[in-house]
Amino acid sequence: MRYFVVGVWLIIMTAMPVFATADETQMQEDSLAEEHTDTIIRVKKHPWLAGMEIVGFNAALVGYNRIANKDEAWSHVTMRQIKHNLTHRYWTWDQDDNGVNAFRHPVHGSLFYLIARANGMSIGESSLYTLGGTWMWEMFCEAEEPSINDMVYTSVGGITIGETLWRSGKCLIDLVSKKKRRKPSAPFTMSLAVGFRSFKGHGTQALRDAFVTWEATYGDMFDERKRGPFDYFDISGTIVTGQKKRIVSQTRIDHQLWSLPVTDGSRKKVVAGIYNHFDFIRVTPLERSEKGSKVPDSYCYSEVGAIGPGIAYRLGEHTCWEQQLYVNGIMMGAVPEYIYHGESRGYSFGSGYGARLYSSLRVGDWLRVGVRAQCSHLFTWDGFYADGKSRTKNWDSSIQGETGNALTAIVAPTVELRPMRHFALQGSGQFMHTHLNYKYHPHTSTHAWEWQGGGKWIIQ
Repeated sequence: MRYFVVGVWLIIMTAMPVFATADETQMQEDSLAEEHTDTIIRVKKHPWLAGMEIVGFNAALVGYNRIANKDEAWSHVTMRQIKHNLTHRYWTWDQDDNGVNAFRHPVHGSLFYLIARANGMSIGESSLYTLGGTWMWEMFCEAEEPSINDMVYTSVGGITIGETLWRSGKCLIDLVSKKKRRKPSAPFTMSLAVGFRSFKGHGTQALRDAFVTWEATYGDMFDERKRGPFDYFDISGTIVTGQKKRIVSQTRIDHQLWSLPVTDGSRKKVVAGIYNHFDFIRVTPLERSEKGSKVPDSYCYSEVGAIGPGIAYRLGEHTCWEQQLYVNGIMMGAVPEYIYHGESRGYSFGSGYGARLYSSLRVGDWLRVGVRAQCSHLFTWDGFYADGKSRTKNWDSSIQGETGNALTAIVAPTVELRPMRHFALQGSGQFMHTHLNYKYHPHTSTHAWEWQGGGKWIIQ
């Protein structure tokens, strides 16, 4: 069943951009439509070169890992291991931490995607190259059995991150180029916020450190001429100090796959469509442990391939009220563990469903108030133990995580005061709560609070 679910979602993620690519090509033949296509520079396609560059990139990374990670068993790839990977009947789950699985692997996959894009491939074609590059890595580039979570996070997450970075990069070049200053053909706003935050996790002392957040919004989701994949997206990423190697605290991407305007008036706009969401949250390590209990090493949460219908409306012009509502099926996610006995890996994989509500009020260009709320219900998949045995009733954690289900709620309010066009003062907060219903352990919950304040520099 797990392979059927993974296969269906991979087909959906790949097929939707492929179908939309034909519409994109047709749009480019019309002069008016061409004016409103994305800012990507059209180059001649080099399909074989794209494939060879991906193969070469993977080979170079294997060589680097062999030198830089020579003490790690997974870096010593042999022909025997490759043969085993190609003939082994079952894929498994790996034992990497959530930061590796839910962030580094998608970034790895985005490089496959960007290589294909740079060689003139379309969205759909680049998605296929990403799937191929991921499969090659799982089969030939690690001395481990291929894993389900790596295939999903690297390919699906790589497609999402890759296209948003590709379009953001082109727009940024258009905005700052000294040779030819011009505005991107699609609306584009980028900001960089710097400040301090206070974080308090479950059972820990408050931690205060500095943060840097990068945000970008591409396109207008209410533009009836921009109805294809990635014609609108919103992306943000936060890094923090004081967490040693775990400096990436959060990454979020919301993007359009397809949309259809419902109402398009001067003061009222309504749009419905299909949207995809990517989330990665990993905040400060938790260090308290008492009475034999083991707490997570961080509050972590992730979603990849969260696809479903959405509807949004915008009221007013000078004073503008906007709301977005999404309902989605979540291909794969991760939630923190909180095990009272035995060893724990810190998180569990799961699939399920979720909903999101984004609400904002803008008063002219000087005040913005908003709140982002989301919830999810993830059902943990039965995993495998290191010895290959199936799930049994005991106190040990499997490689996959813990059997059960988890309810997660995240609420994030934001206030922004903009005294100048390119500068704003911003305050924001985030409350994260996960209730864990284990099958073989007592039910429990974990939560975290986070507050941020600082200044924001805006480019548009």
